[in-house]
Amino acid sequence: MRPHAKMILMPGMLILMFPASSDAQQAPPEWPLFRGGIYRGGNQSGPTATTGEMAGLATPDRAKTLHLAWTFPTVAPPGPPLQAFYASPVVSNGIAYIGNANGEFYAIDMSTGQLKWMFPNPANPTDPAPLNGSCGWGNWGIRASAAITQVKNETAVIFGAPDPDKQTNDGYGSGRLWALDANDGHLIWKSDVVARVTGCTLGAFPEIGPPGTPPAEYHENIKYSSPLPLFTTPSPPGEPGGGGVYVGIASNEDPIQLGAVKEVDIWTGKAPNAYFTAAHGQAEVGGDVWNAPASDGKEVYFTTGNVRQWNADCPSGGGKCAVVPSNIPCRTSNGASAPGGGPGTTCTLPKPMYGNAMVRIDPDGFVRWAFQPLPVNLDQDPDWNAGATVMNTDCGELLVSVMKDGWSYALNSASGACSWQFPDMGNPGCQFPSTDTHAHGGNGFHVPGGTWGNVLVIATGGYALPRTGATGPDVSGRLHALDVCTASTTRGSKPNVRWLLSPVPNTKTGVDDPVSAPSIINGLVYVSTDLGHLMVFADPSVISAAGVACDDTTLSVGLCTSGGGHLVPVPAELVDIALPDAGDAARFRKEVVLAEGKALVSTGAGHVYAYVTN
Repeated sequence: MRPHAKMILMPGMLILMFPASSDAQQAPPEWPLFRGGIYRGGNQSGPTATTGEMAGLATPDRAKTLHLAWTFPTVAPPGPPLQAFYASPVVSNGIAYIGNANGEFYAIDMSTGQLKWMFPNPANPTDPAPLNGSCGWGNWGIRASAAITQVKNETAVIFGAPDPDKQTNDGYGSGRLWALDANDGHLIWKSDVVARVTGCTLGAFPEIGPPGTPPAEYHENIKYSSPLPLFTTPSPPGEPGGGGVYVGIASNEDPIQLGAVKEVDIWTGKAPNAYFTAAHGQAEVGGDVWNAPASDGKEVYFTTGNVRQWNADCPSGGGKCAVVPSNIPCRTSNGASAPGGGPGTTCTLPKPMYGNAMVRIDPDGFVRWAFQPLPVNLDQDPDWNAGATVMNTDCGELLVSVMKDGWSYALNSASGACSWQFPDMGNPGCQFPSTDTHAHGGNGFHVPGGTWGNVLVIATGGYALPRTGATGPDVSGRLHALDVCTASTTRGSKPNVRWLLSPVPNTKTGVDDPVSAPSIINGLVYVSTDLGHLMVFADPSVISAAGVACDDTTLSVGLCTSGGGHLVPVPAELVDIALPDAGDAARFRKEVVLAEGKALVSTGAGHVYAYVTN
């Protein structure tokens, strides 16, 4: 642990921070991190983004010629059979890197689609077994995108995965970060354990309760969080330059446990031992981090999930405790179910409480602000899953994201003050009162947006969203383009709806996240869908709109104005390609990767496809 590193303990998360860090996004045409860079904006920009080999992807007429260049694999690789690709690749220096749910990590030649190396390699006796645990909570393989960075003098690729080693919590599948040499796949380091799986008992809690309650167990994972590498500059006196890798920790909600963002040393993978020995109150539950931390090169930003115990184990029969909107069903301070385990039981929430929040951490590890738009009594499972996206705009540096209930927010990154809420409910500070009757449940919306200048393209609820009841309307398959610095001339508040695609074609209805996170180059928006399609749409500034839609998607175009809605453009569709395996290419952590002249798509049916233009 470097000098002056600090550890803080707070309800809902544990944050380990090093001194001030900075990092520059690698220049296009590469895609070294999830969403392309530390901002997590999915924006392929820069001096080479629209020239040379990238020009085809950035030019409308050439984008229309997209065709399949290669498929991975064409021959089954050694080791366990391929399962779903839940993540998307990262790309650097002619190689695409991606992990699979089977616990294997693959390096793929960007020119041919052929396997360059894999880890663990079944032919190498010193490699571990496939990276999966024996316990259900740790048997998830590799499900988040990797990160490409420098480790000392080596180009490295870093990802999170369970450790199958029996000497690590009995091989149940505690999570580590793994750093491999990007050229040949040899192991540089595996980190200290950052996500613990210490048992396989459903309903267990990380603290011993009264007699007859489940044993004390941790059920943590890092399967939803792509690592964020940052570097220390300048170097501390007498030390070489270094940095840290940040990753979000979630629980398996069996029941909800302690969430976190943790950091390991980028050179060694070591985390401060104090974390693993310090006593801390595990009654402070929730705050799961279901997303990849973002950064502007100086600070770390992320969003958190629930602290409310939706699925606390009931001692009366092992069922789930009922949800009581006027109370907070949760566990008592010793980790056991509240007396009776039924409706109306309450317990004291941790203070401060950082659940369902967007959070900024300063270089010393202190929470500078945490924005929470919902009081706990309105918690109907609106986990803030999508993470934070940094936007450098004409109206300042903003953090933008969507909650699972469908409302989106833009915050001032310095102060955490709300710039706007979409749709605007007119509440001071964009915060709902405890008496609010709108639906704040799990309506989908786990996916981050894509950015392009002052434009945010994101799957969000929009003006169709405000409804009463436990769930809202089925609008998760809609893409909004929002002018984040501009107020609507018809609605009178920020943001302006630039265009609306409702719904995105080739998506299922009534499901969460039928569309991938948007990737944008020169005003062309690339997405993949859950019905296995690659699609490209053009901003109306690039190609004239294909028509109009009502900004309230519950209204038809004909009845839009009379019903209180307003007409907005529909972007032109340039490309619609059915992927060969028809596999789910959307959901949670998917994106179309735009790098080295190719558009890469991974699928739930176990393939990676590369498309090129004429």
